[in-house]
Amino acid sequence: MKNHNYKFRTFHFSPDEKVIIFRAIFEGNPQVYALAIDKIKQ
Repeated sequence: MKNHNYKFRTFHFSPDEKVIIFRAIFEGNPQVYALAIDKIKQ
């Protein structure tokens, strides 16, 4: 994603820190996205 001209607006973690919720303009109109994440186990 760093090599594209995407426009990110804001992002937040869910209260349980398992999902990132963000607004972005990927295809012309702002939309809300949610991505599940896994913490790195050390």
